Amino acid sequence: MPVFNKMVYNGTEYILWWWGNIWEPLNLHVTPAWLDATITWEDNEIWTIPPTSFAKSELVRKQGSAPTSPSDWTLLVTETVKDSYKTTGYSDQWLTDWETYYYVVFSYSDSGGISYCEPVSYTATTRWQPWANTKFYYNINDNDTTSTIYDLSGNWVDMTWYGNPSFSTDVTYGRVAEFDWSSYTQANNRVNLWSECTMIALVNRSSWDAVVIECTSPSAWGVWIAYSWDVNKYAWWYWWAWASDPKEIRSLTNYVSNQRVMIATTRDSSWTARIYVNWVLDNTLSWMNNPNYSSWEALQLGRWRYGWPQYITWKIKLVIWEDRCWTDAEIASLAGEYGF
Repeated sequence: MPVFNKMVYNGTEYILWWWGNIWEPLNLHVTPAWLDATITWEDNEIWTIPPTSFAKSELVRKQGSAPTSPSDWTLLVTETVKDSYKTTGYSDQWLTDWETYYYVVFSYSDSGGISYCEPVSYTATTRWQPWANTKFYYNINDNDTTSTIYDLSGNWVDMTWYGNPSFSTDVTYGRVAEFDWSSYTQANNRVNLWSECTMIALVNRSSWDAVVIECTSPSAWGVWIAYSWDVNKYAWWYWWAWASDPKEIRSLTNYVSNQRVMIATTRDSSWTARIYVNWVLDNTLSWMNNPNYSSWEALQLGRWRYGWPQYITWKIKLVIWEDRCWTDAEIASLAGEYGF
């Protein structure tokens, strides 16, 4: 937005005083967590002659629509130390279910200059919904067919190739997709493994190994959620030739066949990988590298690739992939939606 400038009285009239400017705040971002939201932003530099300094930023919120006047909002927090909420964020809690909230940051120089950023909105809900960081999202429902399992993230990563799963009704979760030794599905594109990421799958596993798989290069296959059949563990795994870092994170907990389970795996900006069995943090390690996508196949559900095709017997309800690291509380909240 254009920078506001301080109005001063010259003895006859109020005029703009150009020496109190402050650039608008940057990167206002709302991270949802059901009925909570974490708001981060970066305080911009001041560009004035003579020099002025940062005085404060104010995070404001309005319910239902964006603010329209300086009094048309609720003040949430006043920040007097520059970039205090750039990384850790301000937590706005106990929001109203299905209500939309609009957030704006105003910044002030010590000379009275004011600037503000574009509003960012968030609709609070007790149920998880896809949003800007969701790269694909499958939640099996009546619209899914043997020819197409639909990506509900809005990114069109639909499973439209080689689609021949069957469907059944789970007593707890409703419609689920079933994969056996002769079936898997494939999208028409791939999704990168980002340095910061989260993948979650809700499945009932009978035999064999992979939920989600994507080929990364001629000599390497990326498998992002799997069952490590050789040691009977849950695992988040990729096989990458010549990689010096760990190629997988395995659970400490043994897997159980024919039992519903939610496997959650995350990696944060410090390269710390975590695996959760249902909502419980099970294991942690440092995992530094990403696969090399010099050659690749599109994203697949229900296929195991390790140099030859093998298949699984699984029921899949839910798969989520995001390019951000979920918190323990977010994983526990999603698990609670599904009865864990």
